[in-house]
Amino acid sequence: MYWFYKKMKYKELQSEMEKAFEKWSENPANDENYTAYDVAKQKFMAYCVDTLAELMEENKDVLERLKNA
Repeated sequence: MYWFYKKMKYKELQSEMEKAFEKWSENPANDENYTAYDVAKQKFMAYCVDTLAELMEENKDVLERLKNA
């Protein structure tokens, strides 16, 4: 269930970022749209980094095997 939530949140943030980008790309001179896109992108990227850090913490054995390969 936990990873199901993570996947849903990922898709939600990705969709918000894509919609904000589309809106901004229709009118690149609009600073408000750019700010909305930038905020959405930062939220998405932060979520990805947090998830990756969590995965790395949970899978230390896999990382050690990769280092020694």
